Amino acid sequence: MRSSFALLIFFAASIAVAQNRTFVSVNGSDVNPCSTTAPCRSFTAAASVVASGGDVVVLDSGGYGPVTISKPLSIIAPAGVYAGISVSGSSGILIDNVGAGVIVLRGLSITGIGGTNGIEMDYAQNLHLDHVDIRNFRNGSAVLMQSGYSDHEPHLVIRDSVFREVAYGVNVQSTVFGQSVSVDHVRFDMAYGTGIQLANNASVAVSNCIFHDGNRGVYATPTTGSVYVTVDQSEFTDLLTGVELYCTSSGSAHAWIGRSTFAASTAAIRSGPGALISFGNNQNEGPAVAWDQTIPLQ
Repeated sequence: MRSSFALLIFFAASIAVAQNRTFVSVNGSDVNPCSTTAPCRSFTAAASVVASGGDVVVLDSGGYGPVTISKPLSIIAPAGVYAGISVSGSSGILIDNVGAGVIVLRGLSITGIGGTNGIEMDYAQNLHLDHVDIRNFRNGSAVLMQSGYSDHEPHLVIRDSVFREVAYGVNVQSTVFGQSVSVDHVRFDMAYGTGIQLANNASVAVSNCIFHDGNRGVYATPTTGSVYVTVDQSEFTDLLTGVELYCTSSGSAHAWIGRSTFAASTAAIRSGPGALISFGNNQNEGPAVAWDQTIPLQ
């Protein structure tokens, strides 16, 4: 009797451990348990059975469909494996009502085929993107930060990624106090859009990034509260404006820029009511202008 009970506990524990990591494959089926030997076919199926804080792992190259994420988890495509999501609807990945906890998306390729956004972050605290390629959202955003909890400051971290042919690379529309964005080694090839747009109560730290061929690199438009922009070791080329601060009503914006290059842009900097601090070690081939004064970007 005791041995049977112990065996039951062993199998129950084994199942719990297995659910901490689920798997998808182009040869899988969504009726499978999402194990390595019986993987699921879609991100939706694998995300629904993985434990909170667990991993969804891609076994081989293919398309795995849009997914809604409602708990902390990681979706991971190893190097050399193509994990695609084609978006014809609203958002390729909707992160909704997660609250505290961390979501990690690594090695994914998200392509718009009439869809609006690559990734939409609603009511989530921490989202980390690593080696993510998002393209062809000409009427929407690669990443949209839409809403947040007043007691969970949303944080977005992006590393080693590429956003191409989008209206907005990162579009922060949430008004929650304390929200932050950090981008490092990210390339924004907008074609005509804006790399990073910030509304109210947000801060962004940009380092080692390239903004190319669009309207604006970084655009802060607060109507209330404050926006803080830090730019370091980044390039702004073939843009209407490299960094633009445009405050209305009671909003304020502050930008610190250092070790960065502005080339072939109509204006390196445009600043309405806002504060700009240059660290005196930038390179600028285009005009640095403001509506009410000349800004010496050095």
